Amino acid sequence: MINNYLIIAHPDDEIFWASYISQKLPKLKILCLTNKYNNLRSEEFHNVCKIIKKDNEIFNFPDGGSIKWGDELIKFIDRLEIYQYSTIVTHSPHGEEHRHPQHAQIYDAVFYNKKTRSKQAFFSDIKIELYSYKKIEKC
Repeated sequence: MINNYLIIAHPDDEIFWASYISQKLPKLKILCLTNKYNNLRSEEFHNVCKIIKKDNEIFNFPDGGSIKWGDELIKFIDRLEIYQYSTIVTHSPHGEEHRHPQHAQIYDAVFYNKKTRSKQAFFSDIKIELYSYKKIEKC
């Protein structure tokens, strides 16, 4: 049974933004929302997940900074199997250093979903005021 999810927008986000988390969080499934039919990017994503020994799935949400996923993303989050001790890790509210709008959309969809909000964590390379920061050691 999968207890934890890492939800990312693009192949390479699992390493570029969340490599520490993806190695430390047990029973983790990495969900990548874009590029399912991009042979190179999807193959690279699956290869990385194989190397780090994480269950994974890739989807075909449209890729591109200005594209809004709207209800489709909300329905996707609603379908996640969430358990009492699940943790959902995703992008930060500001979309990391490049302020990527699709990263921020995923944060919003997880944060504002009543089923996932209390189980959410995010990774950030920029300190955000009013948030407490804890290092994940063991989960």
